[in-house]
Amino acid sequence: MRFKILSVTILSICSLAYGQNQSSHRSGLFFGNSIGISRTSHHFPYDSQINSDLALEAKIGYFIKPDFALTLITNPSIYNYNGSNRERKREFGVLAASAQYWFGSKKTWILGGIGLGVDAPVFYDVKPEGDGETKYFTGFGFVSSIGYEFYKWKKLVFDAEARVTYRNVEMEEGKTTGTSIALLLGFNFY
Repeated sequence: MRFKILSVTILSICSLAYGQNQSSHRSGLFFGNSIGISRTSHHFPYDSQINSDLALEAKIGYFIKPDFALTLITNPSIYNYNGSNRERKREFGVLAASAQYWFGSKKTWILGGIGLGVDAPVFYDVKPEGDGETKYFTGFGFVSSIGYEFYKWKKLVFDAEARVTYRNVEMEEGKTTGTSIALLLGFNFY
């Protein structure tokens, strides 16, 4: 008897899950945010360092077609900067114009963008007496990522993302390059 009840329950759940149409009508303006962990590698003129810390992402975009959107994305990755009189947190990322394309099951997407590479202070770790702690540096950067939308509820979509960011910035120490590999969980409103 237990087996029959369990079988009927599993079949009912499976038929309900199969019956749900997960296709989304993508049109117009959308925005999204993500949070995760990143592994950053920096090459300064005098040193190299590797850190693991927080990764963020914010994007806003517009659907040209249901499977193609143009976006503006920013994606800071936090790292420990020790090139001054005290170790402190800074972030590097890219403010990029990008394109996002959904393919296959229309749940998997890729994104690529190019834009302004940024190295900036993290607002929660700036000391008022710190000389030069509020300096911003810019240069060239690009971002690429792949993601999968694993849950949709009305206009809210949750996704998992793997991202690679590169930036090349001229700092006081000289030219620095940085690469970040990040894993993120995000939400988007279509």
